[in-house]
Amino acid sequence: MCNYFAYIWCYFATAYKIDMKYNSQFFMSSEFFKDLQSLAIKTKGVHRLAESYPIVSLFLLSALKDELISIDLLEEANSKVLIDALCSDSYYGEVYNILSNTNRELETTLRNEGYLKSISLYRDLISKHGISEVFEYFLDLLSYGSNYSYSFFSIEVNEFIVKCLNIDSESTVFNPFMGLGSYALLLDKNQSFYGQDIDPVIAILAKLRLRVHGLINANVEITDSISSWPRKGQYDIILSTPPFISLKYNKKELDDPRTAESFALLNAIDVLNANGKGAIIVSEKFLQSSLKSDIKIKAKLIELNLIDKVISLPSGVFPTSAIKCSIVLIDKNRSDNSSIKFIDLSDTFKSVRTKRNFDVQKALKKVSSLDKSFSTSSTRQEIKSDKFNLSVGKHLVKQNFDGKSISEYFDVVKGEIENITQKLPVVQFKDLEKANPYLPSLEEKDILNPSQYKWVDESVLIFNLIGGKVLCGITREGEKTYFQSYHHVLLEPKKNVKLNLEYFFFIFNSDDIQNQIQTISGQGTQNYRLSVRDLLGLRIIIPSIKVQENYIFDKKINQIRKEEDALRQLKLESGINEADNISYLRHSIAGSSANMRNSFMKLQDILENQIFDKYPEMKEFTKSPRSRITLGEHIEIIKNELKEIQSNLERTSLEIDLLDMNKVNFNFIKFIEDYTNILSVNNSNNYKVKFKYDTSLIDSQKIDSVNVYGDTKLLRIALDNVVENAVKHAFANEPNPILIFEILFDLDSDNMLQLDIANNGATLPEFFSIDDLTRKGHKGSGSSGDGYGGYLIKKIIEAHGGKVGITDESGPEGIDYPLISTSFEITLPFTINLDDYV
Repeated sequence: MCNYFAYIWCYFATAYKIDMKYNSQFFMSSEFFKDLQSLAIKTKGVHRLAESYPIVSLFLLSALKDELISIDLLEEANSKVLIDALCSDSYYGEVYNILSNTNRELETTLRNEGYLKSISLYRDLISKHGISEVFEYFLDLLSYGSNYSYSFFSIEVNEFIVKCLNIDSESTVFNPFMGLGSYALLLDKNQSFYGQDIDPVIAILAKLRLRVHGLINANVEITDSISSWPRKGQYDIILSTPPFISLKYNKKELDDPRTAESFALLNAIDVLNANGKGAIIVSEKFLQSSLKSDIKIKAKLIELNLIDKVISLPSGVFPTSAIKCSIVLIDKNRSDNSSIKFIDLSDTFKSVRTKRNFDVQKALKKVSSLDKSFSTSSTRQEIKSDKFNLSVGKHLVKQNFDGKSISEYFDVVKGEIENITQKLPVVQFKDLEKANPYLPSLEEKDILNPSQYKWVDESVLIFNLIGGKVLCGITREGEKTYFQSYHHVLLEPKKNVKLNLEYFFFIFNSDDIQNQIQTISGQGTQNYRLSVRDLLGLRIIIPSIKVQENYIFDKKINQIRKEEDALRQLKLESGINEADNISYLRHSIAGSSANMRNSFMKLQDILENQIFDKYPEMKEFTKSPRSRITLGEHIEIIKNELKEIQSNLERTSLEIDLLDMNKVNFNFIKFIEDYTNILSVNNSNNYKVKFKYDTSLIDSQKIDSVNVYGDTKLLRIALDNVVENAVKHAFANEPNPILIFEILFDLDSDNMLQLDIANNGATLPEFFSIDDLTRKGHKGSGSSGDGYGGYLIKKIIEAHGGKVGITDESGPEGIDYPLISTSFEITLPFTINLDDYV
């Protein structure tokens, strides 16, 4: 373990408890958190040293549970006696050796007197709530931003799966790619459990966890599930959440599984006995895959009649990945003629701020329901005719939307290839955004990979296949349009179809088509790639040409009216004349104000150093005997007023900048990363700075950049004010202050990202709201500020189309309670890979 864990306790937690949601409900009560808060006050935070090294603390807690060591021994802080006691037991000696080999800080930590005594401070909590509850708390600390957070699965999804399978009381259960053994906690104690995990630390923590909860008969093995798959017919149940990784072979055969998920599905057939059942969590990508190896695996499962249900899950319920997932339920005892049921649970969640918690009870009701709005059934022959596409959304669209598939009206246009070696006008994401309905004039772009580009010179429909939203436009007749074949698909009407392309453009942007796309994508947060087959499978109704023309006319009239209203509103709100007047006035006053301030400073210097030194009584001179204000006080008043004039001029300058912003597209993640790096290396800062975002989404979907269109200078000023506010008001009495920046984004909702800036300092005053913070001139109780910073933050963010908010996280429902006290939230509109893909 590296020094990364020295401050792990104050990492910014997500809004729901990762994997520990179940344990928070059943093993960590609200009373436990109240007592934990009391401990923090009582020990003035000293107990948190134990939280800095959670793996070592988990090891010691398990040894305490088995009475191998005692709290008194920890209080003595005799590391030699402690280590000897641990190693005297064969089980804990083996654990000690494994952790020592993987965690260099283990022995150093056990020799840290302050650390051992900090563990003993949990004596009362252990006595009142039991070691298992304290163990779950320390385990929970690992789920936030650590090297092992990937091993925390959604406990609600696990609970749902166990209840769906209705596992017999004496079943044998196999759990490959086990993680921290959460499935075992949901089983009956007389059910046999065998779990595997290749990571020795994770497997050891799972062993300790199950041991602390009294599941000493559960079998956990440190091994690779791929190479150590059990023999045939050995188990009643298989439960697995495989990692979404590609497999490497010394000598790969054509039909070998390409990923861990396809491997688990294929081999689940063999490991189960004749009446076996199971649940494998797979990605949407695998369900839709048209690769030969994946199709062969899906075909085998269908032909053997093993798939009972495919259940689409909400995006965001898995803590370390935004990849859209589904559950494939396997049953070897299905009737021969039964159809396969497809169930959409993508909206079955409870929102907690920007996060989603899977709603188990609602999900179970939906599974047993016959409601066709979210469930359908398909025969094995129908699935075969769809080339074994097992996407839930694909089957729901076919059932729930009227019309015929697009493939019956359109053919795919392949485009022409030529030797491209120059700058050429290429269709980009922003061009399809501006299409109305024809593409605008295209900007020239450097051609880096000529083989990816093709062109057309006829009027056809063009679509992007990847991104937060699928867009459509029309190319112009007689004008060469270059496009990337990987990112776009082009369609032209079949020869016998009477169809106006403008009509299709407006229909494609209608709620009906967009609802179909959302159904197919499962309302996912990932960078969803719509396949050509998905696009051609969308269903539309084509009326007569006359009806199409009337529809187009109505749409264009409505667009003209909207644009006229927008222009009228823009003239009212632009403030162009006001900005010019303010700017002229500011420049007129600025020079005189600066000269006056400089002259006064020289005058004050003469008075202080040449006159008041010799004649100090002159400071007490007044205008008349009745006057209360002295000469010295008048000088101080003038000084302060000149300072206020200068400050107001600077504010006016910023407000003018808001009226005339220099907006550009920039990589927001890189912008925040650079900003936090600057804060971190600034030696004058006495606080720690952390930054994180969902790297799994960025990496797995190969997103080049998350872009914001804005003025970086003004946004940096807004961030400076947020940080300054935290330093001034939150960190005054915090010994270990920390700021945590986290970027959250959901590609398929409203294209708004959220930047959370959390701190562990003083909590907000009672009844304090975001309106108080952002009201112009508002000053908090005892504040030395000018009441302008919060107002400026709000104006800058709103000028970028965003919003600001503030949340008190100090209660039990707060994020990472009781470690984080306050979070400031900034939302901004964003796009992804704006110039690099469609």
